[in-house]
Amino acid sequence: MIKNKSYFPRIFRDFLLTLLVPIIALALLYLQAGNTIEEQILLSNKNTLNQFFELIDTTLSEMRWTGYSIANHKKCREYSLYAAKGNDRLTYQVKEIIQVLEDAVNDKYYDLLIYYPGNGRIISGVYGSMNWEDYCSVYYSGEECEKQFGDILECNTKGASLYMMKQEGKEPLLCIAMRKKNVGDHAKDYVVVQIIDPKYLNKIMTEMYQPEDGVLLIFDEKEKLLISGDNREEYHMDGYIAADMPYEIKINNNKYMMQVQQAKSVPGYYAVAIDAKIFWEKLSELRIICIVGGLACAVISIYIAWRGSKRTYSPLWNIVNHIEEYNLLQYDAEMNSEVEFINKIFEKEVNERRYLDRKEKADKLDSFIISLLYGDVSVGAGEDAFIENGISLCSDRFSVVVMSVVKTREMESDLQAFAIKNIFEELYNQGNRGYLVRTADNQFVSLINIGEALSTELLSDVLLEGQKFVREHLNIIVTIAVGDIHEGMAEIPMSYKEAREALRYKYLFGEESCIQYSQIKARELNYSVSGESRLSKMVIGYMKDSSPAKSAEQFVRELLEMYGINEQASMDTVECFKYEMLSIINKAVMSNKGVFDNYKESVEELILQPTLEKFREKFIDVLTKLWEKERESIEQEDICNRVRSYILEHYREPELSVNMLGDKMRISTYYLSKLFKAKYDISIPDYISQTRIRSAKDDLKNTSKNIKQIAEENGFLSSTVFINTFKKWEGITPGIYRKLK
Repeated sequence: MIKNKSYFPRIFRDFLLTLLVPIIALALLYLQAGNTIEEQILLSNKNTLNQFFELIDTTLSEMRWTGYSIANHKKCREYSLYAAKGNDRLTYQVKEIIQVLEDAVNDKYYDLLIYYPGNGRIISGVYGSMNWEDYCSVYYSGEECEKQFGDILECNTKGASLYMMKQEGKEPLLCIAMRKKNVGDHAKDYVVVQIIDPKYLNKIMTEMYQPEDGVLLIFDEKEKLLISGDNREEYHMDGYIAADMPYEIKINNNKYMMQVQQAKSVPGYYAVAIDAKIFWEKLSELRIICIVGGLACAVISIYIAWRGSKRTYSPLWNIVNHIEEYNLLQYDAEMNSEVEFINKIFEKEVNERRYLDRKEKADKLDSFIISLLYGDVSVGAGEDAFIENGISLCSDRFSVVVMSVVKTREMESDLQAFAIKNIFEELYNQGNRGYLVRTADNQFVSLINIGEALSTELLSDVLLEGQKFVREHLNIIVTIAVGDIHEGMAEIPMSYKEAREALRYKYLFGEESCIQYSQIKARELNYSVSGESRLSKMVIGYMKDSSPAKSAEQFVRELLEMYGINEQASMDTVECFKYEMLSIINKAVMSNKGVFDNYKESVEELILQPTLEKFREKFIDVLTKLWEKERESIEQEDICNRVRSYILEHYREPELSVNMLGDKMRISTYYLSKLFKAKYDISIPDYISQTRIRSAKDDLKNTSKNIKQIAEENGFLSSTVFINTFKKWEGITPGIYRKLK
């Protein structure tokens, strides 16, 4: 039985590749022969059609010269002088022109005529003389036909041009039109039109050339189809690139081979469209023969390869069965081939032994170093303790380095730790002894046995070299903190404590920095918080200042300078400032909840910024948004007060409305209504009505004015409106209110 992903397919493939050489050779020969036959078909068709195109062009050229001779005939030119003067009919001259045309008319023409724009007269060699409207109505009925014929008569080209005119219920007519132009006086121009007889045209299209399923096409100079042998209008010249070799087009999901040649006698193109299946019939026959022969060779080759590979594969499968039996391992054909299975048995045993040995040593060494960092190793053990764990000391001087990874590329955590450990230990061991252990996901600690000639500054240079390497090659940014150099194993915990303290100053020095404990150990807390915080007054005062003299960036910078928050400060001082600022900003954000989408996250984001620079940028952003909110609240309150004052002053004016107030305040009515409602808990129209009602109530109590007069004086449009509004708000009519009061 053949198993998936087993070694059998490989043996089978090797046999098959050898046997497939003849098939590949046959395929190459087929491709070469196919290309040769294709070129022969294209060339043969090109030569045949070019001869036919020359025949068509010769025919049209003869007709074009007939048109030129008529256009330059003396009688035709003389008549144009009279036509230009507006003469309608000169019988003897018309007869002479008709005779000229009749002499030229033959079986090629449906009609041969001259059109004189000067008097609108058409003189025809078939139908006599009449104006062109009568000519169209009699012989070319239908508005579309008349329009097309009119377009032909308006031909403005001096040379001959091809046109096509459709007829209702009849075959389309192909026309050759040319305009005889008179230099300096276009009123004497006239147009000679040769309308080719459809029968003669059909003879050209079908009898002179008889390709199998081929259709003759004629296009004008703008590549517009004029006439086709099968009267279809879908043919086009898309894809034509001024070459005379056949090319392929697609029409209604059918493919055709197009042969195009530019006409020499008249502006336009001749073309023949042949069904692609017919065109490539010979090539298709060759393909079928070659494909059948190739398939037959392939079947025979596959059978021979299968028999040979099966015979070679049998001994290998027996070996796999023995391995499964004696090693108690199950072969999985879906995962491995038989040879891979045998190799992995040996590799697995060797790798497991090596891995266990390395892991045991590494775990023992890591455990020993962590014990040294926390002072859990007996000082009396001395150098012997290091030797037992595979560490050879170069001096009695030690320093501890703490590294924090603050940014990584898309890299697995274990792979990242492996890279950092190998790179830094390689640098440490250039004259020193260094050992790195991982204490957290993104934190590493190094114990370095310092050589006699190495100082803290030189150690920093080594660390900076490693820091630069991992950033440039692995995109890993590391913050490094270095404890002082101490003598004796007992001082290792002290150096570790110093390095952790130095790492806190990442906030001031930046994420990619190398901080020595000697740089920060002299810094002390220098911060005091009074009961009534000056900081709180300054920040709140800035937020409420409608036009502060300083930008938020300048204010924050000066604030930090005032409190000594810079790279020279102690971290205790910085954290006191941060948490006092957090309290102030938290209160401000809580009272302006609409400023941030999530005010809690905004405050937390501020306090959790990893560096002082990022804290400053976030602080500026939060302060700016709070100031803008305060400023917006003041502006909104001012607008509402102005609207209220305006209503109290102008409520007697009947035209007072929300739209009028919006125009006055230069603000949208929707926004104005929303602000006023939020401020006073009443809409603007209701406030106007209540103001007018209060004034009207005073008039009802204290004057003898009638209802109409009171309504007019208090801004109501009529007494009816006044009564309805009064009743809405007071529950009674104005008359009853006056009697009660």
